[in-house]
Amino acid sequence: MRNPKIGIIGGKGKMGTAFAEFFESQGLEVLISDIGTKLTTQQLVKNVDVIIVSVPIASTEAVIKKIVHRLKPSQLIMDLTSIKEMPIREMAKGKASVIGLHPMFNSTTFGPGQKMIVCQKRPGKWLKWVEDIFANKGGINLLKLTGKQHDMLMSLVQGLVHFVDIAFAKTLEEKGVKVKDFLPFASPASGLKIEIAARILSQDSDLYGNIQIQNEYIPEVIEAFIKSAQELREKITKKDLHGFCTYFDKASEFLGDYRYEAQKESDWIIIQWLEKFNKKPTIQQKKCSAGSIAILGPKNSYSYFAAEKLNTKHKLGRDICCMPSIEDVFTAIARKEVFAGVVPIENILQGTIRETMDGVFRNKVRIRARFKMPIHHCLAVLSKNAKIKTVCSHPQALHQCSDFLKKHYKTATIEKKASTSAAFEYVKRMKLDDVAVIGPVKAAQNFGFRILDTNIENDNRNTTTFLLITHQDTKMDLGIKPKNVSIAFHFSKDSAGSLHSVLGYFAQAGINLTRLESRPAEHSLGDYVFFVDFEGALKTADKTLRLIKSKVAKLKILGEY
Repeated sequence: MRNPKIGIIGGKGKMGTAFAEFFESQGLEVLISDIGTKLTTQQLVKNVDVIIVSVPIASTEAVIKKIVHRLKPSQLIMDLTSIKEMPIREMAKGKASVIGLHPMFNSTTFGPGQKMIVCQKRPGKWLKWVEDIFANKGGINLLKLTGKQHDMLMSLVQGLVHFVDIAFAKTLEEKGVKVKDFLPFASPASGLKIEIAARILSQDSDLYGNIQIQNEYIPEVIEAFIKSAQELREKITKKDLHGFCTYFDKASEFLGDYRYEAQKESDWIIIQWLEKFNKKPTIQQKKCSAGSIAILGPKNSYSYFAAEKLNTKHKLGRDICCMPSIEDVFTAIARKEVFAGVVPIENILQGTIRETMDGVFRNKVRIRARFKMPIHHCLAVLSKNAKIKTVCSHPQALHQCSDFLKKHYKTATIEKKASTSAAFEYVKRMKLDDVAVIGPVKAAQNFGFRILDTNIENDNRNTTTFLLITHQDTKMDLGIKPKNVSIAFHFSKDSAGSLHSVLGYFAQAGINLTRLESRPAEHSLGDYVFFVDFEGALKTADKTLRLIKSKVAKLKILGEY
């Protein structure tokens, strides 16, 4: 199948934007219609192969009804809502293929290792494409259900869980208990409970309200919960210890062996939660010095090792400071709180790192060097005689080593951690003899692990490109003759041939382009920022850049290196 053109209705929302960026990272063209865009929904439907409806639940039915009879048998229509029976029923009234999607993640956690439910009502030729783009290329775990199965399960997974969390927080409000007064005296388990409830309540009330209201199976589940809660309350008010223990033990037995797995896993979560109250600085708390190099933490990650190599190669002699996010690295550089930063810009298998592209355009920074680092994974254990039952790592590393795991550890349980470094730390601190970790050889050695196998990734060509960046006013001479230049620009208005004319200047000057990519512009709905890398130096390309500057609304020199 040729590369299909994607159309996202509601593509300026958080989830719509995340899916647009995902498809673009896979080299697919994406059209977007939304409130305020020049492209109408009707125009979008007419000019794409795949239509994705990414609008609020309450608006989904009306949006589908407006377009469904315009769809052609060759097209695919999908939705991203948290309920499935209603949108699937409405989408099936047209002639297009129909697949319902429910991403079990939000826009900030989109990526390999996440789960997405697939409801294939009338998939036609498109099911194979969906599996390839999301599972094989995107590393997302696809779970297949019917629409009815989905909504019934979500009445528990979302409906019941969210109901309890919301009611829990409201109870604190009714009792007049403030979080700042509650947390210092809470056990770790209680503290985590309030954090989870607070996480839910930090989201959009309209979204969570519609999840509760639009799923027809949720009222029955809530009634069952209230009945169980009333039964437990009665045993407590009557001081019926025997009845309480019977109630408790029956619920405990129902959970089976999961009780023990959950205790082991939550022990680690509690250890991490307690670290917030330790005096020793965490990644989030540590303040970098003005002379250090900031990276996306933690220590013993690929970013850390890339910074070490750049530090050595260019004889910078700087300390390395770990930070919790790529955005924090850019902020620290822009405020001159650090000397420089090392950030990933592209992985050969996973595509461009969108946070880095936004960061170099948005902030007053300059690219000073570019460095490609091979990404090779090893399998390591804590003890010599380990009997491996579980393999854990960052979702991306697990995905990159999926062939090895299928061949050698088919029955092993897979556990996902925030980073490869966190996986090593978890196994070491918990003294787990039956858990193996996938990660860098150097990290395994630093943590004192025994390496069982090396180069276990699916593709040994796997590399990540890192950038060395500084504030644009920082003086840095690496003693290297520039061979490449990176620029970014956007137009004041969308008009036919604008990009073609700019690229024509490079052709006329005989300048070879090595990369051309676009990102949705933050300054205007429907507009894009174009990123271009080319061979040469600023001095030799001066005339061409002046011509480009006369044609665009903004031209930014990102760096030469």
